[in-house]
Amino acid sequence: MSGGIDFGRRLMELAERAEKTCAYTYTDFCNMQELSVYAGMKRELNFVANEDFGGAEECERRMIRFGDRELCGYEEPFPISLLEIKPVQEKFADALSHRDFLGALLGLGLQREKTGDILIKDNRAYAFVHRDIADYIADNLEYVKHTHVKVSVCETIPEDVKPSRERQRLIVSSNRLDAVIAKLYRLSREQAVKLISQSSVYINGAECISTSKTLKEGDVVSVRGHGKFVFAGEAGQSKKERLYVDVEVYV
Repeated sequence: MSGGIDFGRRLMELAERAEKTCAYTYTDFCNMQELSVYAGMKRELNFVANEDFGGAEECERRMIRFGDRELCGYEEPFPISLLEIKPVQEKFADALSHRDFLGALLGLGLQREKTGDILIKDNRAYAFVHRDIADYIADNLEYVKHTHVKVSVCETIPEDVKPSRERQRLIVSSNRLDAVIAKLYRLSREQAVKLISQSSVYINGAECISTSKTLKEGDVVSVRGHGKFVFAGEAGQSKKERLYVDVEVYV
């Protein structure tokens, strides 16, 4: 799927179909740009229940669903399966990265929008995928790089694999978006402004191009190529009248 006008039309078509047929409709896994389009259309789409989910609350790539029990008369889970991909013999395995696992999945001829987040831990991958392709992957994915792997379906992500957050305190000139990004990721103010102006920053799932945006407690900020954090609020002033702010960084 692509972002912009075409994606917006697709969302409206799915919403209208769900309302007309009283059946759930879904997108594939959406990237941040597409989710930003969705966030901007919430008011237009509120004639039918809708929500987004990626398999776990922390996921960035997410499906959008239209419909609910009240409209459809039944409940239905998102069509998402979780796969564990691990070396058959760890001692002979290559060091495997996110890029390696994603490349192996796409090498099966799969489209990127059929795969969601891929979490890596100790040379194992936990990949959220569209339910329709889970069995195909399990039957056909044999190697990641030169490493023989085994694929199995699991119900939940192990606790040690789930993303965690590390609290940090920063000293900034203000709680403006560009100031916090620059300080957290050790960038110049100009580099932070460039990231924002290039549509690489999202707040609560919506694209943000305002460098002067003031962050509020609870805002979830994603910076493409750098990471994600939650703005946890202000924590007083320094003797030089600079601002202490707390952030919780996903690690």
